[in-house]
Amino acid sequence: MDILYIFDRMYQADSSRLTKGSGLGLSISKELLRVNNAKISVSSVPNIKTVFTVEFAM
Repeated sequence: MDILYIFDRMYQADSSRLTKGSGLGLSISKELLRVNNAKISVSSVPNIKTVFTVEFAM
């Protein structure tokens, strides 16, 4: 399942898309949040919805 690797560096879920990326966006986001004592997670229902949750410590 792709969602297991979504925060890995250089990972792209779908290589057939017209718009290409480096596969770094979510891994950089996760690292920036980690060093600021925050977390990001994802849950998905394939072909229906994907929800990203960001938690900040107060």
